[in-house]
Amino acid sequence: MAVIEEEHVKTWSELSAMVNEYFVHFNNYIFRGQERESWKLESTLTRLIHQAGYQENEQKEAIKLHLGRFKQNIRSRIPVDFNNGTVQKSVSNW
Repeated sequence: MAVIEEEHVKTWSELSAMVNEYFVHFNNYIFRGQERESWKLESTLTRLIHQAGYQENEQKEAIKLHLGRFKQNIRSRIPVDFNNGTVQKSVSNW
């Protein structure tokens, strides 16, 4: 699973510079923000797993199952190589 790094900025200029540096490869990137800085930026899946009270080993299995189902569902919709995470560039609707 990917490691999430935490960055702190003090000004909008710092945030803008960071977004321009790290997220330049995302088209139409939008920063959603959070109401409180104490709130973690978590996926819905992560929040639901925590709310359901899964133990740590069960969390990993639930995430693995969800990812497997996602990969199964997306097959033949777009040409993705899950070994290296690439999508063929000829796909125009992605």
